[in-house]
Amino acid sequence: MRKISLDWLTVYDVQQPELVEIASELGYQAFSAILSGFSLLEIPAITPGTSLAADMAVEIERTGMALHNIEFFPITPDINMTEYQPFFELGETFGAGNLVSVVMDDHPTRSLDNFCKLCESAASFGMSVVLEPMSMPTSMLKSVDDAVAFIGNASQPNAGLQIDLLHLMKSGGKPADIRRIDPALILSAQLCDGPASPTNEQYFHNAVYERQIPGEGELPVEEFLRELPETVMVGIEVPLTSQAKQGIGPRERARNCLEATHCLIDS
Repeated sequence: MRKISLDWLTVYDVQQPELVEIASELGYQAFSAILSGFSLLEIPAITPGTSLAADMAVEIERTGMALHNIEFFPITPDINMTEYQPFFELGETFGAGNLVSVVMDDHPTRSLDNFCKLCESAASFGMSVVLEPMSMPTSMLKSVDDAVAFIGNASQPNAGLQIDLLHLMKSGGKPADIRRIDPALILSAQLCDGPASPTNEQYFHNAVYERQIPGEGELPVEEFLRELPETVMVGIEVPLTSQAKQGIGPRERARNCLEATHCLIDS
């Protein structure tokens, strides 16, 4: 049966320990967290020794929830790998399976070298690296094909791919493209819905602030789920700031997303 993760952006308005509680309460099989913080949504970083880290450890122990992915560790021109180490340490403590990265350096040799170093560091903490292509101006890998080629050049045994339906469609791709990829390379996927042909401005806004519940928009969500290998964890990444402003709480939003996804899987 398909396993589903509650990804942090869906419930961006709660502290990370509460994310664990909500995922467990609603019946998700896992959750994905952002440890490094996210200034656009005023989400604080979580590092070893903080009260947030302690609270999160308590919730993971209490619920037995699995931590699928931790974010966010981009490859930038001035990357300082040592700054990532506390988050990797915490990810290992929490039992994280993967860390998420995006290539934001247009220098091909340097970016590849730093990606390899990131993979080696992640491996020492028992994690894989999932590379996410996206059609953002800052991302150098726009398409799934770009990311697959980059991973092939890196030749790191713990490197894999995260496919987000929103980014796949914006890059000009389609769910059928998944058939061309070695299934063992796909370590994670993210599901949402939205307009079929958003403008760049809409796309940038939707990526962070406003997507649609799976099945309520124009994206080929059912086809995407059919094409993904059954073993791939699907993260629900559906920020709904408009609903949050209307007073619809994070639990209700996360519940609606999960129920809608189950309907799509069972259809």
